[in-house]
Amino acid sequence: MKKLGRLALIAILSLIMVSMTASTFLMSGVRASPLPPGLAGADLNQDGNVTLSDFAGFVLVYHMTSASPSWTQPIHNDWLNASAADFNNNSRIDLGDLVSFAYAFYTNRT
Repeated sequence: MKKLGRLALIAILSLIMVSMTASTFLMSGVRASPLPPGLAGADLNQDGNVTLSDFAGFVLVYHMTSASPSWTQPIHNDWLNASAADFNNNSRIDLGDLVSFAYAFYTNRT
């Protein structure tokens, strides 16, 4: 049941992110905004923008804690560590971090 809830959350958030991305394509001349210093870690793949690729990485580490063996390991080759997605520094990646990531995604749209 817990896994089903997590999958439903991921599906809903994916739809939100896709709709936000689609809306940015409709807006011409919009440039990416710089991220606030506390949200620089939202660019998990370090490509200079917060995109759906970063969201996919965030989904992989969602619900991870500092006790997880992969907390200090890169999410993927040349990506930031999982701990970078802990924006509120509470040693776990939770709903507060998801809200921060969504804000970073929205403010850094291209």
